[in-house]
Amino acid sequence: MTEAAPGGLARWRDPRRWKWHLLVYAAAWVALYVAKSLWLPGDWFFWLMLVWAAALLVHYLVVKTFSVDESWADARAADLRMRSYDIKHVSQVIDSAVDGDPETDPAAPRRGRPPPRGGR
Repeated sequence: MTEAAPGGLARWRDPRRWKWHLLVYAAAWVALYVAKSLWLPGDWFFWLMLVWAAALLVHYLVVKTFSVDESWADARAADLRMRSYDIKHVSQVIDSAVDGDPETDPAAPRRGRPPPRGGR
């Protein structure tokens, strides 16, 4: 996490500030919806909350962007590899891919040649 500098982008990077922003958005949504329903008709509510939701989305993306580090990337890559539906086949391909010598790479002799025709 980054050190909290006064003002600037450092404020936007803090996940606690994003959670606070989300809480304020939810509370304002409820309060403004009640106000719109009881006293202030019109479509202003929709546009106001849409713009605020876009700002909230940008805030979330900034927080997520700056919270990524090498350990997160390694964990995410490992998770994707483990969730792969064909992990056994992928592992076999990785283990057998030597790219070069046909003596050590069982797939090398077949590269570049058309597949054999059936029955001939």
